[in-house]
Amino acid sequence: MKHISLMALLAAPLLGACVSIHDDRPAPKEFPLPPPEKVVLVPGNALYSAAVGHGDAIYLAGVIGRSETGDVKEATRQAMDTVKGNLEKAGRTMGDLLKCTVFMTDIEQYGPMNEVYTEYFSDTPPPARTAVAVSALPFAALVEVECVAAR
Repeated sequence: MKHISLMALLAAPLLGACVSIHDDRPAPKEFPLPPPEKVVLVPGNALYSAAVGHGDAIYLAGVIGRSETGDVKEATRQAMDTVKGNLEKAGRTMGDLLKCTVFMTDIEQYGPMNEVYTEYFSDTPPPARTAVAVSALPFAALVEVECVAAR
């Protein structure tokens, strides 16, 4: 009798695993989450927002750097200070940047631009970056920087 009870205890889970129940009911519909909303984090003007959040991303509008004397270091510092300020207004830091694009009117000034640019990432790994030479920028700017960050 002990053997039969023991066999019944051992066989019950095995039998349960072999039995399948077929359910003809349709699978419940999945309700996808609504897409994340675009949120203006830093207002700009009537033409653009300075920083917009969407999902986990923050998109920063391009900011220009100018110099009356033609000093690309001064222009780069002006643009990078604005990037940093817009990030802070959006509740983020330079360490949250994922990608930046630097537009320059004179690619020969790439070295001096880099000297200033790297100062902004002395305590954090720099983001991915592209530098592009262009024929002109708005308001006679020497440099324009646009970036994407994460929340």
